This record gives sequence, structure tokens and C-alpha cells, in this order.
Amino acid sequence: MTELPRKEDKSLSESTFTSNIVSPLLRTILKVNERILVEFPNTESQTRKKQGLKPDRPDIVVKVRGVEMLFGEISGPRQDTTESKEAWDRNRLARFGKCVLDDGHFKSVLLHNVNGEGTYLELTPQTRGVYLLDEVGYFRVPTAISSLASHVVALTFMLFLLNQFIKTLR
Repeated sequence: MTELPRKEDKSLSESTFTSNIVSPLLRTILKVNERILVEFPNTESQTRKKQGLKPDRPDIVVKVRGVEMLFGEISGPRQDTTESKEAWDRNRLARFGKCVLDDGHFKSVLLHNVNGEGTYLELTPQTRGVYLLDEVGYFRVPTAISSLASHVVALTFMLFLLNQFIKTLR
């Protein structure tokens, strides 16, 4: 599927939701040039592997000039979104983000999306061994054509996030 369905489909699995709804939108927004590669879904983390850690598979990996810079976790509409599931996703994001920091970057950019409702997070070191996982903003991924008009503000915010992400590369 390369286009949004007319009506929201609550029966989509996480992998279908990721590859058919979230992936095309984020690829379009984040791929500003040929040096940025957006990979979906469940691509093995090379940063963790290089550091000798278990190479987990985040739902989203964004590489800039071959270096993993952004990770994301997604829960689809059919999946139970319990508090413990969201906490597990945040824990995984923090682990991926820490690997980026351990690789020499001053900030890690993370995305968490639950059935179209997204959170833009940043992980930054505060002091030795202490890190802050900060919710910077929220966005909504349009999941159907019928809801597209109401997402213009959200898409504008996604473009703002892209600009913030590009600033971290400098």
C-alpha cells in the first residue's frame, strides 16, 4: 500500500501499520538528501553491535552519512497499548539513545509512536552516569485520508522536528 486508506483501519498489525502508514510519511519528511537513510521496520542496530551489545531491532533507524542518529519505536492500532508496553518502548529507546551518546554525540533524537500519536524525545547526558529523557513535542501521523486535513498543524510540527534533527548533525 502506498497511499492512506480512506477510513482508519484499527485492525492493522504493528508491522503493517509501520510499513504502510508511518514509514512512507517519515521517509518523505526525514529524507532531505541522499546522505540520510531511513530504515523500517526492525532493522538491527549497528551501533549497539559495534559496541559489543546485543544488537536489538528498533522499529525505526535513521542513518546520516552511514551513522545511526535517530531511533523509533511504534505500536500499531491492533496492539494493546498498556502502560507497561509504553514503558518498555521508552526503556528500549533510552538504551538505543545511550548507544548514540556513547558513540560520541551530544544528543540522541528518539521517536515513540502509539497508533499515530507520536512523541519526539531527546536523550542528553546531565552528569556522569545520569541522563535525561525529555519529551520535546508531540505529533500525530495521519492514518486515513478522512483525517488528513486536521493534520496540517502536525505535519508542520514534523517539519520543525526535521529542522531540529538536522541542527544536531552540525
